Amino acid sequence: MATNRATKSGFAAEAQKKVNAKYSEELASESLEWINRVTGENVNTAGDMDNFYEVLKDGTLLCKLANSIQPG
Repeated sequence: MATNRATKSGFAAEAQKKVNAKYSEELASESLEWINRVTGENVNTAGDMDNFYEVLKDGTLLCKLANSIQPG
């Protein structure tokens, strides 16, 4: 995901482990499929953490989603 960052240690590493343990690839995939339906965009709906990050990281798709739900 963020390969250019330093490895986390101590408290940050423990917090990241908790976040990773709660991550659901199925839920991520369902969310991306829903975003595709609402926006009409065709993005990769694989639920792995790296794809989810790549699809949403720049915010463009999230802006399109917000404008699809409530224009303007």
